[in-house]
Amino acid sequence: MNFREALSLLQTEAVAAGGHYQRRLSSTSPLALFAGLLQPGLVPALFAEISQDSLAKIERFPTCRGLGFEVKSLGSGQSQVLWYPRSKGDHEVFLSLADDLHLATYDSSTEKLGLLGLVDRLSAWQVFLGREGRLLSRPEQEGLAGELTVIHRLLDLHFPASFVLQHWVGPEAGDHDFRFAKISLEVKAASARPNMAIQISNLRQLDELLVEELFIALILFEEAIEGLPLPQLVQSLRGRLDGADLKTFENRLLKTGYRDEDARHYAQPYLVRSFAWLKVQDDFPRLRRTDIDSNVLDAVYQIRVDALTPFQAEEATVTSKLRSELA
Repeated sequence: MNFREALSLLQTEAVAAGGHYQRRLSSTSPLALFAGLLQPGLVPALFAEISQDSLAKIERFPTCRGLGFEVKSLGSGQSQVLWYPRSKGDHEVFLSLADDLHLATYDSSTEKLGLLGLVDRLSAWQVFLGREGRLLSRPEQEGLAGELTVIHRLLDLHFPASFVLQHWVGPEAGDHDFRFAKISLEVKAASARPNMAIQISNLRQLDELLVEELFIALILFEEAIEGLPLPQLVQSLRGRLDGADLKTFENRLLKTGYRDEDARHYAQPYLVRSFAWLKVQDDFPRLRRTDIDSNVLDAVYQIRVDALTPFQAEEATVTSKLRSELA
């Protein structure tokens, strides 16, 4: 039973009898989650009843815009954690969040693991709701399509999914999209057209002096009807993942601002025209902090794609360096 179904049953019971109600979502999950209604006003809520030992392992719970949060002791070594929408305008998002938290944790093997999974998922929602419900812009869609393409490419090259996804840090708003111990990968995607350019978002992004080695995955898309729109790219990657890897992917994906509920807005198809690896070194065209006046705080700039051909690297070079980190 999902959260919405349980809530619907509770609302029927509450209309008939009045009072405060809650219903457990799964009788088999070690993490006890409940759908509930709060008085006054029968406000929908998600409850978690957790041992105080498990709760002590959590440093803090992520707080989300529009979401109320409370913790109270139930006695006998148990605590109750409660989430609810702060206003009627937050109800629909809260219902999606509560359903999602249940799906992310119901198959956990222990209460502690379920709780950690819940906190990870809440952290993803915290980032998503910080966007204030904004849809992905066209450049954001293109950028996400590029990152998904790189994940597919690395899986095709037989890198373990856990290895790839754990180092996919683009959704965390880091300087690079993939950060490994000795190598960083930045993904740049653009639509194939005359005078193509890639955009660099800050002075650290192409500063190879800040990392051991820096490569760019340059992906040029054609806007062709035989290409895959973003929702299909997402779904095809989901089909290659399972278990903890799938949960990691879903958490990262939500942090990018993508949700299945918005899929109808992302109909632009993407067909990979070319995929190239570039090494940032020597006279690669870029700006670094050491290159400019200290009074310039930061910069956003563009680089012509046709100027990057001399810096292409063999894919075997990149994969060899990545495989050395698996040893």
